[in-house]
Amino acid sequence: MITKPMYKCTKFNECSCNVCPLDPDMAQMRALPGEERCRARRRTRAAIAAEYPGLLPTGGLTRAEVNGDRRRAAWLALPAEERERRLSILATSRAKRG
Repeated sequence: MITKPMYKCTKFNECSCNVCPLDPDMAQMRALPGEERCRARRRTRAAIAAEYPGLLPTGGLTRAEVNGDRRRAAWLALPAEERERRLSILATSRAKRG
């Protein structure tokens, strides 16, 4: 029986990622600059994580993916008028720069 989801990853045998999103202990680990990042596709990791409900704190996602999902959810939670106002400010700022 497979005890850790990371062993089911298609990239496991060739991977040298120290902070594996399929490792249940990922929250306690930190990557150093220059270390390899996970190369498995998000869809693959999510499918493996689904086989282990509640075991993986991020559901097989990298920290960057979790943070990006949070930012996207916060953006989508804004009223349409506020999103348009912020996009207008951004466009004006970009036009001034270049």
